[in-house]
Amino acid sequence: MKVVVIALLSIIVGMNSNSSSESCREFLKEYFIRSTGFQKFDDKVLKIEYETYLKYNPELNEKSQSFKTNVFISGNFLYMDCPTVSIYKDSTDLFYVLHSARRVMWYKDQKVFKPADIIMNARALQDSFLNKARAVYCKMETLHGDTMSTVTVDQLPSYVQATKIERAIFKIRTRDMFLASSSIVYSKSNILWEKRIDYKDFNYESHFSFPEHIKALILSDDGKLKDKFRAYTLVDLRHVNKNKEIDNFFK
Repeated sequence: MKVVVIALLSIIVGMNSNSSSESCREFLKEYFIRSTGFQKFDDKVLKIEYETYLKYNPELNEKSQSFKTNVFISGNFLYMDCPTVSIYKDSTDLFYVLHSARRVMWYKDQKVFKPADIIMNARALQDSFLNKARAVYCKMETLHGDTMSTVTVDQLPSYVQATKIERAIFKIRTRDMFLASSSIVYSKSNILWEKRIDYKDFNYESHFSFPEHIKALILSDDGKLKDKFRAYTLVDLRHVNKNKEIDNFFK
């Protein structure tokens, strides 16, 4: 991690308090590369804790929302928990827990959710977003006593028209290069105006431990749902068209 900090600080030193153009683009691109490439998940448990804030178009009488999410990743294991849905996955099984519907859907492994692919998919999206940007601006500011490098990425009109995304804002704590928050600002014609994620923890030394099989967190030895899910219904979808069923449940 120290190597990451030193490398990125060398870029920050060359930026003014309010920089634009290529120096900021280089800083953010380098941050994306180094922050996703210096650790592996195989022998450790990565914990990501964050809070999401959603701001909607006030004319539609949609209230702003916020909710907390915890994610644990190790090898082929993934456990994600938030108020609306929980996901449990290993190389064999995938469980969707829909809390409002009180249902636990049991699928065979879905490749799209392989934790080993998460970084690669994220990097591809980051590169595409940054490469198509109209302009990238940086400024240094103080937030809660910490110096932050705030990077704003403005998109081209064609990109906004296709995606409804006008800009992204990243706040990176300079002393340790921790991503404190990221925001996506949408066009005013969109129902959702802004989505902001505040990151609370990004820890490769989590004390959370996965069992040998992920289903041990869901099912008892007799194959029934554990007491935690006593009021839920188990729906076994291991032998049906997985993609079609997922689409139907999440429409």
